[in-house]
Amino acid sequence: MARVDTASAPGGAELAARRVNTTARQLVTPIPALADPRVRLFLTSATLLFVELFLIRWIPSNVVYFGFFTNLILIASFLGMGLGII
Repeated sequence: MARVDTASAPGGAELAARRVNTTARQLVTPIPALADPRVRLFLTSATLLFVELFLIRWIPSNVVYFGFFTNLILIASFLGMGLGII
């Protein structure tokens, strides 16, 4: 597929400049309280703890065979979160 150079077309430079300006503009303003790394670390830790406890309770209630192996779910949660953060 051939790529069209919009800058060489008539009015293409204005279109390219407008496209750059719209992509550089932020669509959502950042929340000032989340700028602190300690707050983000706390929120991330709390969310991961919630997800881990949710999985430990929810999976054995729906998959009967995992009810006997709760430590397997705990290890899988830690491994998944650890790999996800890396």
